[in-house]
Amino acid sequence: MTTQTKLWWVCFLGCLLWLTGCSPVKTKPKVTNGKMDLSQYDFAKSGTVLLSGDWEFYWEKFYYSSHFKKGRPTSSKLVNVPESWNGLNVGGKTLAGNGYATYRMRLTLPAKGMKLGVKMLTVATAYELYINGKLLCTNGKISRQKQGAVPSYNPLVVNFVNDTQEVEIIWLVSNYHHRKGGAWQEVRVGLEHQIDRNREATALADFFLMGSIFIMALYHIGLFWARRKSVSALYFSGVCLMAALRLTVTDEYFLHDFVLVDWFTIIRLEYLSMNLGMPATAWLLRTLYPQEYPKRLAQAQSVMFLFLSLIVLFLPPHLFTQTVTLSQLGIVISGFYAAYLLVKAALRKREGALLFIVGFLAFFGAIVNDILYSNDVIETDNVFGTGLFIFIFSQALLLSRRFSKAFSEAEQLTEALNFTNQNLEELVGVRTQDLKDSNNKLNQSLEELDAINEKLIELDKFKQQMMGMIVHDLKNPLNSIIGLSEQQNDPRFFSTIHQSGQRMQGLIMDILDVQKFEESKMKLLKDKVVLEELLQWAIQQISFLIREKNHQVTIEAPSDVYVEVDKDLLLRVMVNLLTNASKHTPQNGKICLSVETTANEQGKWGKVLVADSGEGIPATHIDKIFKKFHQVSPKKSGAIRSTGLGLTFCKLTVEAHGGHIGVVSPVGEGATFWFTLPLAAPPTTQTLSAGAPSVETSQRPIAFDFTSEELALLKPVAVKVAQYEIFQISKIREAMAPLDTHLGESLKNWRIELEDSMYTYNEQRFKELLEML
Repeated sequence: MTTQTKLWWVCFLGCLLWLTGCSPVKTKPKVTNGKMDLSQYDFAKSGTVLLSGDWEFYWEKFYYSSHFKKGRPTSSKLVNVPESWNGLNVGGKTLAGNGYATYRMRLTLPAKGMKLGVKMLTVATAYELYINGKLLCTNGKISRQKQGAVPSYNPLVVNFVNDTQEVEIIWLVSNYHHRKGGAWQEVRVGLEHQIDRNREATALADFFLMGSIFIMALYHIGLFWARRKSVSALYFSGVCLMAALRLTVTDEYFLHDFVLVDWFTIIRLEYLSMNLGMPATAWLLRTLYPQEYPKRLAQAQSVMFLFLSLIVLFLPPHLFTQTVTLSQLGIVISGFYAAYLLVKAALRKREGALLFIVGFLAFFGAIVNDILYSNDVIETDNVFGTGLFIFIFSQALLLSRRFSKAFSEAEQLTEALNFTNQNLEELVGVRTQDLKDSNNKLNQSLEELDAINEKLIELDKFKQQMMGMIVHDLKNPLNSIIGLSEQQNDPRFFSTIHQSGQRMQGLIMDILDVQKFEESKMKLLKDKVVLEELLQWAIQQISFLIREKNHQVTIEAPSDVYVEVDKDLLLRVMVNLLTNASKHTPQNGKICLSVETTANEQGKWGKVLVADSGEGIPATHIDKIFKKFHQVSPKKSGAIRSTGLGLTFCKLTVEAHGGHIGVVSPVGEGATFWFTLPLAAPPTTQTLSAGAPSVETSQRPIAFDFTSEELALLKPVAVKVAQYEIFQISKIREAMAPLDTHLGESLKNWRIELEDSMYTYNEQRFKELLEML
């Protein structure tokens, strides 16, 4: 029987024993409408009871027994305990973490004069507990305002004797230091000896886990100290130390039993143990399975969680506790990805991968359970320690297996050494020749690997650059298409969708054609064409960008200048240059296209200039912007001038036609891109082109003649629309639904203008139309 088969049998028998040990779940009583009836409950047989369920809740009130004797106060609400009050709706207000409140319930017991105990865990972040008007216990110091409030995490076990069969439990809670507030953990009541035994059992189990984990951490530190190459032992000891620390600062908070620490230290240690444990785990996986776990992934995880740890160290608790969602999300995503990589390692039959997966999944499952439990998604309990113990146990099995294998290999090596000593002279010559042959092969292999590695690095860099360019350049047209897709039945937007698609197609063609130019596979299909017509066609293709930013575009070109070019390629050159000019020209700016003719020894030339009124390009980048993937840093120039391959395509296309391209850009005075082309003689039979559509640059209306009835209807709609971002199209359309039945001309025009600004993402125009009302 193989080791893998034995492992599966162990897992199967463990599950079988667990199933046979399960007993039917008994229904426990719950608090309903602020009451729990235990008059028929037998504590001796059925055990302790959790006071979970619907408690009375009074927000921003501290009520005592005297208040309820005069009659039940108003503003009562039923809330679930245990659960934080974040997100509760009280009086039309959604509660945040800060504030104070009163919890109340009435408990009917089997008899009077019972010796009972109450086990209190943590509350965010201070409380007082009263039973029948008597203060039973406190934790921290409650307050109606932050001044004077003292937070504390100190689980307690307190005993009391009920004077009446029905007891009133009042719980005063305040929080000003944590992101979550309220009674977020359970309260357990039972006979005095039951509660004490429960506390002792919990303490015994937790101390056992902490001791086991701490000893395992020391053991692996010793392994690393003895053999410094065993880096995985050091990382595993780091995981164990962070886990042991976390067990002392969660649930029962046993750190109080060792040292005297305040709440602020406790909460920082709790978050640090969570954040610092992740880098240790990532590097452990990296050292154990380097072929599957990328180094960059481990580095990225380390940077992220070390940054979160710095936030915990230097910011106050009410701020750094807000980062717990980011930490938990990072842990969950990293855990799922690590499980995927470990499965790959197991399929590739890496040593110990299968056993490691079993322990890791138990550990990761416990972490996911605790995250869901802490966010009030499930009602279980924290099982982090148990999951980690299983993980450590699997590592111990893996370690013993490796030791056994090492001993076997040592025995084999001893036998081989004895044989070698007996035949040493005979083997020396053979081994020497083998070593020479192996060394030659190794050198050859190393040279091949170096060449392959350089090629892979080059390809990886190209892939990253290509992906960055594609994401950047396709983002804007995709945003337009996505925004307009909800109005696909409105013909006013078909042209913009079509033009956005053309831009995307042009970007893809740039990528393909640059490759063709570089591989000398591009063939030019030349035709004679009037240069002015090419300019008009290019303007028509980016007309939606011009309308969006209300640019004024002028053309200064003679109508009798001919060039012999590939029309499709040269048109894309003009579209690229015009698109760049439009993107970096401010609202209501100017773009000028002009054509100059010159002559020299090489012949007659036409020079096309595209000038904008933007911020210009820094002089340090002028010589680089026509290179592949070069971009001017936004921090340095205020705008991105190169789009990856667009200008590279322009340069290759112009040079393929025998011309030159360049740019002139005094900083702060805009940029002028130019290129030259050899002129061609007019055709013998001239055919006039149909002409491109003129560019619509007229200013949109800035005022509307609303009637008093329309204004009364529009103002509440505008207030509601102003609550949303411009990209929340569905919500904005829903807010404008009251306008559907009113067909006034001014109101209709205003709505059309607002929708145009949404679908072109013109935030300035969007705000102007709302502020107009």
